Amino acid sequence: MRKIILIGVALTFIFLSTSGYCMINNNVYVVLSASKMESKPVLNFLVNKKKGIFNKVPYIQGKLGNKNIIVAQTGIGATNTASVTTSLIYGFKPKAIIFSGIAGGLLKSQKIGDVVVGEKIFEADFGHLTKNGPEFLLLKTWPNGVKQKTEPLMFRVNNKLFVVAKKWSGSKNNLSFSITPGTIASSQYFPDIPAIINLLVKQKTAAIAMEDAAIAKVGWMYDVPILIVRGISNIVQGGDIFTEKTANKAAVNAAVVTINTLKKV
Repeated sequence: MRKIILIGVALTFIFLSTSGYCMINNNVYVVLSASKMESKPVLNFLVNKKKGIFNKVPYIQGKLGNKNIIVAQTGIGATNTASVTTSLIYGFKPKAIIFSGIAGGLLKSQKIGDVVVGEKIFEADFGHLTKNGPEFLLLKTWPNGVKQKTEPLMFRVNNKLFVVAKKWSGSKNNLSFSITPGTIASSQYFPDIPAIINLLVKQKTAAIAMEDAAIAKVGWMYDVPILIVRGISNIVQGGDIFTEKTANKAAVNAAVVTINTLKKV
């Protein structure tokens, strides 16, 4: 009888682990990246790592002090990112989600490896991008399906996380790269459309990538604090495309800011 009970418990655990139900519910933070190249530097800071999977989403669980960190890759683009983010919110009910990755820089002052901490996030190709920012008149008549109210065109990251992450910005840090707060645009175009880039530059948008607005929107929908940390892998205005070397440098620096933020929250 005891053996039957133990087998039943084991089968239940296996079912829950693979069906999407998460057994971890204490002090959980999720760190997302689009690719393994971007998430690897984050994993290097964690201990007691082990692999898992739920809702068909592979993840690695590790420890950072007393925090349980879940690291996963979203894949490229908004659809992949929204799907993975929603699954992890459902499974882990995290205190916050941080995206750590690379992006194209839009400011002349930026150098490869600099880090932008997103203060505001928006979709550059959602509706119509004007000199004053994004516009989408239909949003006023078509409410968000989850919130049942008009969704914002500009998302703000969690203020507490933002304040901690930008702690080292300015000239008094001891890092080899600069950290600046700024607006980050998302676009599903790659290469980016020149007309969009020109408008973003005029608006002093700091960086452009593909996944950020999807995470920001899902976080807004389910009331989960989010933060976006992007290392600059190429300067878009110069027409540069990132290389393996510049991407790795940007990913490592983004991970440094991400980990130090997690240590302080």
